Amino acid sequence: MQEKNHLQNDTLSSLSGVIIYSIDAGYRYTAFTDSHRQVMKVLWGADIAVGQNFLDYIHREDDKKKEQGNFDKALRGESLVEDGEYGDETGHTRSWWESRYSPIYDEKDKIIGVTVFVIDITQRKQVEHALRASEIDYRFIMDQAADGIFIADQTGRYLDVNRAGCEMLGYRRDEILELSMPDLVVVSEENPIRLADLLEGKTLLSQRDLKRKDGRLVPVEISAKMMEDGRLIGVVRDIAERKREDARVLFLAFVMNKISSAVISTDTEMKITYWNKSAEILYGWRELEVLGRQVDEVCGTEFAEGQQEIAYRILLVEKTWRGELKQRHRTGREIWVDASMTLLEDDNKNHVGSVTINHDVTERKLAEDELRRTKETIEQINLTLRRAFEREQLASRTDSLTGVFNRRYFFELLGYEFAASRRYERPLSLVMFDVDFLKKINDTYGHQVGDELLKKAAEVVRGELRTSDVLARYGGDEFVILLSSSDERDASLLLERIYREIQSAYIRVDERKLGIAISAGIASLQPEMEKVDQLVMQADRALYAAKNSGRNRMVVFNNDEDGK
Repeated sequence: MQEKNHLQNDTLSSLSGVIIYSIDAGYRYTAFTDSHRQVMKVLWGADIAVGQNFLDYIHREDDKKKEQGNFDKALRGESLVEDGEYGDETGHTRSWWESRYSPIYDEKDKIIGVTVFVIDITQRKQVEHALRASEIDYRFIMDQAADGIFIADQTGRYLDVNRAGCEMLGYRRDEILELSMPDLVVVSEENPIRLADLLEGKTLLSQRDLKRKDGRLVPVEISAKMMEDGRLIGVVRDIAERKREDARVLFLAFVMNKISSAVISTDTEMKITYWNKSAEILYGWRELEVLGRQVDEVCGTEFAEGQQEIAYRILLVEKTWRGELKQRHRTGREIWVDASMTLLEDDNKNHVGSVTINHDVTERKLAEDELRRTKETIEQINLTLRRAFEREQLASRTDSLTGVFNRRYFFELLGYEFAASRRYERPLSLVMFDVDFLKKINDTYGHQVGDELLKKAAEVVRGELRTSDVLARYGGDEFVILLSSSDERDASLLLERIYREIQSAYIRVDERKLGIAISAGIASLQPEMEKVDQLVMQADRALYAAKNSGRNRMVVFNNDEDGK
């Protein structure tokens, strides 16, 4: 069985200077290195993107058929190495490339795509062609090459080296021609010099350390093969800087896959270009399944009303936005994330994509929702208890029949007002009245009619009072009115208004209208009064006098006439 190939394999990722890309079974990109993006721009003028068909970018039909054929072989399970010349129709950008095609397998050993490793062998081809053409062309190309070019015989002894190779290792050309491969190449049991493979016609790509003349080691990448005339050629590239960059990138990739938050990068169209391990765990989708798809579609983002528009405006100005989003797991399960999104720009301030770090806050949100529901329940219970308490309080101080205050609460208020009026020397009056002939009405029409008459009388009187006045049922058919900051004249004027309203008030008994009449007595606070009972007694005597003088009238208490 073929060994499984994965684009994120550490060994493959460390091959600096090599173009790497992967496609799915429909020839669509699933990933690619930045070096591949740049080459496709040069060769075909194409701005490639994850999810797009690779073959659509190739303009020459012969090149397209050649690539499709190689892809199809790999999709059938074959691993192959092919040399090929590619570029646009003009020929100005055509160059030589060595491509290695390897199938990608899923967890069930099914082929789901192809990984391609590509190296630029244009310089090597130029040297080979120059060797066949003329010594002048050969020497010119050798010395113009940016990479080191070493030519050796089949025993490994060097026959030629260009200027870049000499400068890389600190030797003169004549000094290198006295050496062989073991003198310059660091050899180990795991990485021997594979002369036999080269003599069999294989093309070798490897990373090694070469020995400089001063003893230092130079990390290089070597592409080597045997030429048509039997000599061996190696194109050597110094990758010291790139190895440091690779190490940094690998470390960042390691960190991205170790952190607990989901890290997602997207292109300018919000299509996913990177999806770390935590994102796979959080959303249930593997990276290969989501690359090239719209991020909000994959994550099932549900924006609150106006949230998306506000986030967009903030991003345009501040280049970053943070907020909580409701999303969905692959199974449909609800997820809440604390999302932090940053726009990515190139050196020219052009938008090239974005990166979002999403931290799972589902448990916190569920706890907050439960806490809110508990709080709402407690508040509802408290409201019910408060209303019950208020009703109980109201019931304890009001008369159940008429709805006015009862006798007990009246005396509580009277005690307070009596003491305050004496202390601050302000007037205070008390009106006591009853409904005339209530006993006769009860005997004639029944107590229910009598009760209706009491309620109507209380309703009319209450309609004429100030908010500061207190109306209470004193007992039976008797009521009292407590008038703070009011003297005898104020009380008399009030009673006059009440009498006018009472005269037009009535209740219906069958088809008859039954009118209402009241008798009232008024008493006001006097300087010599020390007890509440004195004021109540005077109001009671004035009421008694009103009833004795014919009812349906009011009397103001007078000490000289004893209320008459």
